Amino acid sequence: MPEPLLEMKGISKSFGGNPVLSDVDLGALGIYRGLTLILTGGMPVADVTRDFGVLATGNLLGVVPVPLAILVVVSALVYSNLTPRPLAVRP
Repeated sequence: MPEPLLEMKGISKSFGGNPVLSDVDLGALGIYRGLTLILTGGMPVADVTRDFGVLATGNLLGVVPVPLAILVVVSALVYSNLTPRPLAVRP
């Protein structure tokens, strides 16, 4: 996210008393959509291979859906990073 837009959102939320999901967020969404349309020339990004679709529709070992496997792995990583640990090991 470009820094001037972050600053605009932060200032208006802090000093304007706007709620978390406000017109500022919706306005920024419109700005980002416009920027992506300009950057892509209005064309959808569709130059992906068929192998990319396996992430959404594939199965691991014919049993476990790939999105479920990704969810489990990411959840385990997030849980392990957010679990409190002692800062130092004391003898």
